[in-house]
Amino acid sequence: MSTVLSRETFKNQLVPGLDAVLNQNYAAIPEDHSKMFELRTSTKRDEEILMTGGFGEAFTKEEGQAIRMDGHIELYKARFSFPTVALGFAVTEEAMEDDLYENNSQIRAQGLGRAMAQTKQTRAANVYNLAFSTDQTGPQGKPMIASDHPTMAGAGTPFSNLLTGELSETALQSARIRITRQKDDRGNFTGARPTQLIIPTGLYYKTHEILKSDLSTTPIQNVAGTENVSNSNVTNVLGQEGLFNNVTECNRLLDDSAWFIRTDIPNGPIMYTRTALQTRDDFDPSRGTFAYFARERYGFGWVDPRAIYGSQG
Repeated sequence: MSTVLSRETFKNQLVPGLDAVLNQNYAAIPEDHSKMFELRTSTKRDEEILMTGGFGEAFTKEEGQAIRMDGHIELYKARFSFPTVALGFAVTEEAMEDDLYENNSQIRAQGLGRAMAQTKQTRAANVYNLAFSTDQTGPQGKPMIASDHPTMAGAGTPFSNLLTGELSETALQSARIRITRQKDDRGNFTGARPTQLIIPTGLYYKTHEILKSDLSTTPIQNVAGTENVSNSNVTNVLGQEGLFNNVTECNRLLDDSAWFIRTDIPNGPIMYTRTALQTRDDFDPSRGTFAYFARERYGFGWVDPRAIYGSQG
């Protein structure tokens, strides 16, 4: 009989239980990323998305003249890579022999599941936390939110998806107008509409005050020239319209003044999953330890800045 405990000795006892505990705690962390990104899967080492300039407006054709031809122009490529995110822990033979599985291994599996989930949500939120910073730039060499996104030749001035001012009824109204008048790289109106408001926890109550009030929350001037708390005689059209009813609160957004609007333009903030959460186990006879690992591969980024607007407040 071997004096070394084999991996098979504990495989049936430990691994299924650890898998269940890990996955349960992994799923217990709110998946904010699923609401803040367009979710896709990949089977490749990297993913590339090529942005092109669409057609311009049609021309008047004179009788007997050839139809003027137009074509798409390549603008830029966005690349998504998928690093491996992994973590593990080890349990000694002595801990298993002394029946500490419930108190040791399961507790560590709980922590491992939460750690993997927390890591994913933190990395997702950081795309927004760094949205205005040159520490994080996209395929055009600009932050996700900027006032000078380059456009193709002939499309006029650089494009801006930067909003200004703190979150308010007036700011959301102005943002809606700007998004509706948005143009593409050929100078055509995109027909975009806001679809989602993303806020930090610090703006939760203010957001609900703005959107749920029947009357306008915009301050007005009284006869003496001082501001009233609210305009009690004007209907809150913004709330009735319902364009911003889809509100996502993310407690990992670190700036309690910053807020974001996603539009119905595709290829905005994107998350690719390359490899879903996996677990592995191994036994090291030289150390007498049973090791348990979790890993997954994913990548966050964005392509078209017209799909996301933001203000630093």
